[in-house]
Formats: sequence, structure tokens, C-alpha cells
Amino acid sequence: ETLLTGELSFKCNYAQFSDVGEYVISVENGYDELANYNIEYIDGTLSVNPKLITLEWENTSLTYNGEGQKPVASFIGLVNGDSCDTIVSGAQTNPGTYIAVVNGLTNPNYVLSSSVSTEYTIGPKSIEGAVVTLKDTLVYTGSELTQEVESVILDGVTLIKDVDYIIKNNTGINVNTYTLTVEGKGNYKGSVTKDFEIIKQKVNLPTANTNLVY
Repeated sequence: ETLLTGELSFKCNYAQFSDVGEYVISVENGYDELANYNIEYIDGTLSVNPKLITLEWENTSLTYNGEGQKPVASFIGLVNGDSCDTIVSGAQTNPGTYIAVVNGLTNPNYVLSSSVSTEYTIGPKSIEGAVVTLKDTLVYTGSELTQEVESVILDGVTLIKDVDYIIKNNTGINVNTYTLTVEGKGNYKGSVTKDFEIIKQKVNLPTANTNLVY
């Protein structure tokens, strides 16, 4: 029977929070020599695997703004002050329901433990608050008149008739004050109202030529 004596110790080129990969474990101090044997030490391997983290989606309900939009992906489970970013694809502009997808992580020390995609929606923008400018004031003729709209501007953007909005209740016959409605369409929802008038027609009455004698 042969007894091994001495204190066996190891060394490894891994330090806490080192990156994912394989690290060599080797003998730093071996056993005492034996009379009848040569001891050969074989290096070992320490494998550091990526940590599972959870994907959290934010801003999955968006409102149309005329630009491409998509949700924001953030991560739960990062350690040691690490940062990790990703590229989210699937941005869309118009209202609808879409799918956004995470395309890889910038930090190789982590892998996702959850789905890499999510459903999100873009809703139409409210037209309320739009500035409605009318064309010329209507003058009574006895027939039905239609009040035309010069422009509809919302947050600095000029909206397009029959694409972004339609006009309702913009007709009248008699002298009066009426209220028309601009109703959102397509990328816009809701409505805004604007008063318009039909004003009196001017009538010119000729003055009779009368000869008078003092």
C-alpha cells in the first residue's frame, strides 16, 4: 500500500466574473515524490457557461406618430453591473398589430431564458386639438351651400382630406351659424368641430329719380 503525502493545491486562470469560456486548472503544488512511481498531473478544464436572463418588453401599446416605432427590450438578471443591449427588429409606422423580435445580445455572458419575440400594437392618433381653418365665408343664395375647409393641422402636421380625415355636417341653406365635424380616418381617430356661418346677402335698392319743385 502506497500513501500519498504532502499538500496538493491547484491554480486556475479564472477570476470571479471572468467572461464565458474555458479555463485551465493545473497543479500548483503536488504530492511528495514516491519511491516506485512517477506522478503525472493532467490539467483540468473549468467551463463557464452563459447566465440565463429574462427578457422584459416595454411600450407594447403605442400611438401613431408618423414615424417607425417598436417596443423596448430590457433584461432582468444581469450581475456585477454588467450591461447588455440588443437590436429589436419589426418597427412599423401605421396603426396595426405587429411582432417585434430580439436579434441577439451584445454581451456573450448571457443568454435569454424567455421568448425573443412579442406582439405589439400601434393605435391611431386622436385628431382632437387639431386647428381647423375654413375657406371663404358663405353668403346666402337660397340654395344649399357647402363650407369648404382650408386646412387641418395637428401638432404641426397638415392632414390630408379623405386620407387622414373626412368632413361631415358642412352644409346649410339659411342664414345661421352651423357646426361642421372633422372626423379622423386611417391613422387618426376621434373628431373636432368648427363653427361656420351663412351670412346675409346684400341687396342693392335703386333710388327713384324724382323731380321736385320748391
